[in-house]
Amino acid sequence: MLLFAQDITRWYPRCEVRIVRIRGTELGTGENYNVIQDDRVVRPIPKLVEDAWDALRPYLARTRFQSTGLFRESLIYPESACREALVNAIAHRDYSREGSLVEVFVYDDRMDFQSPGGLLSTISLEQLKSLARVHETRNVLIARTLRELGFMREMGEGILRMFDAMRDSELVAPELTADNGHFIVTLRSQSIFNRQDIEWLESYKEFDLEKNEQRVVLLGRDGHLLSTNEIINVAGFVDIDDFRALNEQLRQKGIIYNTRPSARGGGRRRDTGRFRVRSSREVEQFLAELLQALKSVGPATTLTRELVAKVRSKLSMGSPYKERPDISLQTLGFIDSQRRFLPKALLYVPELSQSTTSQRLLGRIESAKPGRYGFITDDDGSDYFFHISELPEDVKWEDIRPGLRVSFEPGPPRIPGRSDTARAIRFV
Repeated sequence: MLLFAQDITRWYPRCEVRIVRIRGTELGTGENYNVIQDDRVVRPIPKLVEDAWDALRPYLARTRFQSTGLFRESLIYPESACREALVNAIAHRDYSREGSLVEVFVYDDRMDFQSPGGLLSTISLEQLKSLARVHETRNVLIARTLRELGFMREMGEGILRMFDAMRDSELVAPELTADNGHFIVTLRSQSIFNRQDIEWLESYKEFDLEKNEQRVVLLGRDGHLLSTNEIINVAGFVDIDDFRALNEQLRQKGIIYNTRPSARGGGRRRDTGRFRVRSSREVEQFLAELLQALKSVGPATTLTRELVAKVRSKLSMGSPYKERPDISLQTLGFIDSQRRFLPKALLYVPELSQSTTSQRLLGRIESAKPGRYGFITDDDGSDYFFHISELPEDVKWEDIRPGLRVSFEPGPPRIPGRSDTARAIRFV
């Protein structure tokens, strides 16, 4: 009946998921009652999973007004974590308690998934919190059906996926609580980074750090020497090759270096601190030197071997980019795999731009960004990237606004997936 009844309300009216939206961080009573929406989904279990998820999804995002003047919707909770919590609540609830139901409370700062029935005696909260692969269900046939329908796997990794999804979204870990009456999963919209963390990471914004790179930079911000195992643990790696790839990427960006490159042997080597994170000021100085070296090699569209040699000769002995400036420039996003300069390079070193034609095009300013660059759309509808250095000297950046008519020269050849560049801009 739970799985296939055509009218489940006739046989089991509490085969239900209730989704309650609450304004604030606590549920009020009386005059302070603050429930602003109360949705109920009553279906047989397979249909309940689908329809309850459709009802819950709108609560995972929040619409915000952007500086661009547009409203944008952004996820505040990872879908995979919320879906896992919902499916587990439906699959593993105690259906012998016919007066109870699955409830999801959506607060301003968190979501609580409450499932009737406590943990089975063979599983403890400590095991779940330690992310041990333990699993057992009180509803064998229900779990089997949901597994065959593709809603779950029954491999004891549902909790692990939940934790991984929250971590990948840089949110605090799920909270698990249980008593004789309920099992509760709490997902919070709280970042794992505090204000000091965010300020520290902001100082490295020029380097476009990925999530795992950010975690390593935070781990080593106090001058602490990092060990291989510390980096592996903070990044959540299993394979040592993943560590090597991350370490090499940070090394090519100039952010991390090995203080003991000759250390060898022994199982304890992975626990020995030997990697140091450079401060943002130090690495920015090296980056400025690299960009100055690029500027001195003259106009170009591609970083040839001859140019690589010239750049290397102009770098100081202590520069992290001296060993392989071409690889570092690719890792930093200045050139592509074919060594062609990307728009980011032209933003920092406009001198690299080399016009391939004297033809001038007509168009209009499409947008002007705070970083003093923007985009032009020509009369044929094509987009072109431009830097402030390509504007006439007597033009102030504050006077640039969308819609202004301009003429310009096309810059370097088109790079797939990127806008062309505009040079020698004049106002019409």
